[in-house]
Amino acid sequence: MKIGTYQIFPLSVPLDKPIETSFGTMKYRNGCLLRLETAEGMIGWGESWINYPGWGLQERMATLTAVCEVLLELGSTEPRRVYQQLVQRFALVARQWGAIGPIAQSISAVDLALWDITAKAAGRPVYGLFKKNPKPISVYASGIGPYDVAGFLSRAKAAGFTAAKIKVGFGEEIDLNNLLDARRVWGEQTLMLDANQGWSLGQALGMVQKLESFQPYWLEEPLPADDLTGVMKLAHSTTIPLALGENLYGQGFVDFISTGAIHFIQPDLAKAGGLSAALEVTDKAVEHNVTALPHIFGTALSNVVGAHYAAIVDAPWLEFDANPNPLREHLLEEPLVIRNGKFLVPESTGWGVTINQQFLKEYAFNG
Repeated sequence: MKIGTYQIFPLSVPLDKPIETSFGTMKYRNGCLLRLETAEGMIGWGESWINYPGWGLQERMATLTAVCEVLLELGSTEPRRVYQQLVQRFALVARQWGAIGPIAQSISAVDLALWDITAKAAGRPVYGLFKKNPKPISVYASGIGPYDVAGFLSRAKAAGFTAAKIKVGFGEEIDLNNLLDARRVWGEQTLMLDANQGWSLGQALGMVQKLESFQPYWLEEPLPADDLTGVMKLAHSTTIPLALGENLYGQGFVDFISTGAIHFIQPDLAKAGGLSAALEVTDKAVEHNVTALPHIFGTALSNVVGAHYAAIVDAPWLEFDANPNPLREHLLEEPLVIRNGKFLVPESTGWGVTINQQFLKEYAFNG
């Protein structure tokens, strides 16, 4: 098969209540989908992560267009082969431009769409290309805080979640008060923490001593994503398992996994290079006894893609953003199904979902 055409769908939905993180405020939910169609008429969908910053969609349309134009020249739809070819073709561009992230995020959309096509051609769901009967995937609620932590957790508990992730990095008083509220509502159930790169090493060293009593399952991104030395020092100073990976690319995954300092590695399939890249990360993680599981903070397609990956690698948890998200709630014709705290991976061919075409029109970004 050969790709005949492509279409890029930049999406943006204003939020009634902005999302606060330690790195900034999100006033919009942005997304970027890619539709590939083969010369034979088979269609595949992929996603390129672009929910922050708000002005990032202009860049993404241009970069993804450039990547897709090269894709048309390659004459192949084999995902891993195309992934390697695109990485090689754009390696110098990424370095010269200083844009490793945008290039990888654009390649992600292509790779994911090709896996969709490959699985449809084989008459299987994507996970079915690797295994027949994946285990049910436990879901944790994320994106909670810094406000109304107790309310979020109460709603999560009522919805059947048995694990949740609280945002930290807003100052010691706010963080500790939120965790007191969290344990009061959540009890002894699994609780993860996410600092979103919000601390220096000195701040992190001071905070982990205070966080240990809350017995977090992991502490995610306590330091800047590229601070390899800092993560190693922090790991030797705390009993809390460390997690990271959503802001790593290529060799960065290898470097962090190889240190022995982290317990969990979290590739985002819409950022790191798609499923092909995530499977490479998983292979390296297995070598070093590090648990691989997906980071997810995009559209509904990211949820589904992440679930297929989690099923393939037997990930212990699947992330599910607890905040309202129109790009998750209305993008698909079929609703996402979580039952008894487990995500039900679609069983139809490819990713197993149908994109709502009217939604693409209604929330098209025209900036």
